[in-house]
Amino acid sequence: MTFTEERDGEPVWDNVSFYRCDFRPEIQGDLVNLWTSVFPAEDRAASAAQFRHCAIEIAKWLRANQSRFGLHDAFQIVVGWPKSVRQCSRQVVKTGGDWKAVENLAAGMTNIEMRRGWDTGVFS
Repeated sequence: MTFTEERDGEPVWDNVSFYRCDFRPEIQGDLVNLWTSVFPAEDRAASAAQFRHCAIEIAKWLRANQSRFGLHDAFQIVVGWPKSVRQCSRQVVKTGGDWKAVENLAAGMTNIEMRRGWDTGVFS
């Protein structure tokens, strides 16, 4: 995986972009947004599995690179469709939280839900 700190662009898996927003005083650190996009797999089930896999792999990367972030940072992991698949309502998975939530996600202990309507218009 390649992680790039930038605001713009449309990374496609296994490229991930991230940026930090100072969210003080709401949280005592930065809100770190990490995102990527995934093309549809052969069917809904395989696509859902791919979205979940990406979210877990991003969480694992965060754990392995914890020293690059603050103790009180919070994380928002978003995996969605590329613009060529869908122009709007592109977010499919949106998960994250504090370091404990990232740890649970990386360990596969978090139920990762697809957003309502995630597959509308993508599969025939």
